[in-house]
Amino acid sequence: IAERYHAEKTATYADRAGQPSPRPGSLQVVFCDLGTPHPGRWSVYSELRDDLVRRGVPEAAVRFVHEAADDKAKAELFAGCREGRVAVLIGLDREDGRGYQRPGPPQRPASSGLPVAAGRHRAFCF
Repeated sequence: IAERYHAEKTATYADRAGQPSPRPGSLQVVFCDLGTPHPGRWSVYSELRDDLVRRGVPEAAVRFVHEAADDKAKAELFAGCREGRVAVLIGLDREDGRGYQRPGPPQRPASSGLPVAAGRHRAFCF
């Protein structure tokens, strides 16, 4: 994930109209069904984020879908995904019915249903 972040952080992609997006970089969507993040406790999520930060991914660019507890927070999170502020979005496969629509993994990113700009996202499952 970190390797791809560094390889693509300056790449440009076309928007839905086929024009170059003003924001470089891609969004990686990571599905992790190994627990859930809890503040102050070890989790696979916090370990993954910490490892990505050690590998040079900005901490603010790694977000958990769980952070968005209500519709307003989800809208803000997804706006960050579309606008390039979020580079890695980590969430559970079972979060399907809680604010975003996408078929379960493995899935082609182009048809994931996540509200992100065309060409900016990739999905990974583990």
